[in-house]
Amino acid sequence: MNRTATATVCMLGAALAACATPPPAERRAAVRDEAQARLGIEVSLDPSARTDAIETILADGVLTADEAVRLAIANNSQLQALLENLDIARAEVWQASLLPNPVMDAEVQFIESDGGDLLELGLTQSIIDVLLIPRRKSVASARYQQVEAEVTAAILDLATEVRDAYRTLQAQLELVELYRTATDATYYGYDAARRLREAGNIIELDVLTEQALHQETRTALVSALARAGEQRENMNALLGIWDATGSRWTVPPRLPMPTDLTIAPEDVETSVIAASLDLAAMHSRVVALGRSVDLREIEATFPVLSAGITAEREADETWSGGPLVSFSLPIFDYGQAAGEEARSRFEQAYAEYTALAIRLRRSARAAFIMSSTTSENSRYLRDVIVPLRSRITQQTQMQFNAMQIGVFQVLDARRREIDAARSSVESLRDHWIARNRLESLLLGRLPQARFGISTTANEAAMAGSGDPSSGGH
Repeated sequence: MNRTATATVCMLGAALAACATPPPAERRAAVRDEAQARLGIEVSLDPSARTDAIETILADGVLTADEAVRLAIANNSQLQALLENLDIARAEVWQASLLPNPVMDAEVQFIESDGGDLLELGLTQSIIDVLLIPRRKSVASARYQQVEAEVTAAILDLATEVRDAYRTLQAQLELVELYRTATDATYYGYDAARRLREAGNIIELDVLTEQALHQETRTALVSALARAGEQRENMNALLGIWDATGSRWTVPPRLPMPTDLTIAPEDVETSVIAASLDLAAMHSRVVALGRSVDLREIEATFPVLSAGITAEREADETWSGGPLVSFSLPIFDYGQAAGEEARSRFEQAYAEYTALAIRLRRSARAAFIMSSTTSENSRYLRDVIVPLRSRITQQTQMQFNAMQIGVFQVLDARRREIDAARSSVESLRDHWIARNRLESLLLGRLPQARFGISTTANEAAMAGSGDPSSGGH
């Protein structure tokens, strides 16, 4: 091969290598655009813009739910680590597109009798690797599509967790205010009872009962404050902040009332299946495994298939040369085991794909039912039960002031009023969490908690403690 031809081949190889992967700034653009389209908000995946994102979003000190999602996507280190999978998968596509390096052999033999030496040179190129470049690139490209879907799904996971944590923190702050108000009210009741006792108008048991209710609500307030602090730290972890920045933000202390869904019940399943990134990622995996079946068989059958040239210099300085071929003989291993393994992995992935579709349909129905029922329940509690309990407490207090009933009936009415208010807040919180899960499914993701503290654990802790009505009832 002359110098011109060699230079041409080298330049072509360099051009192919350069075109095989996009510039770093463009590698995350497709995922960013897809996430923005699904979430309906502008997001940034540029690690260099993290500081600017923090300063911009936290400028006014009050976080909205969308701002919290934007900040978490820009700043969460765990998500940044997952984004590197895009570059890893892109590098795999690049590697699959490259021509294999040729192999150079050289052998020298020294002749003792007559002197001199023999020189043998060989240059070979793996033909099988060259022929399999399109197949390997096809498999790697399908794998890259799978990673794109998985990373986009991770962004949606983070968004759902942030919204869950945001609504949970709002609910906890509302409970803090509820127990603070109840603590003040029960203190005034206890103080009034103490004064009446000093005047000799009531017995000591009535005073002790009022004091007990005050201490119960005070304990509930302390527990609610502790859980609010825990929820705030969970939010900080999701937002990716840990220093003094974590104290620079707050959220509105009351949950919004439910809003109507814009999708009909009969359209939920179809919409979830059509939007699912989980199914898209699994489909890409199935495609990649399907394409790898023949590839694995060929690779196992012909692990070595090379062609090249060889040249030999004799002792008398004369040269001889010719073509060189090297290949393995498929006598014992002709790809039967590798092909069977690849086919089994393909069948396994297809079965998992089907199972995932069934699970998504079930999750869509369950999320819609949960969102609808909790919406109705929270509205009923806030509009009917809480006002009713408040009026009952007022009427009970009036009857007590008229000496028609005893103090225990007043205390029972107060406990029930506090319990109704707490149930209203928790029901509204449960609605927004269920609503977030349904919206996550409609955006294309079966929700998975992997970035922060388990929301389920926090809900259980919230529901199982801090209820001043639980004692003695």
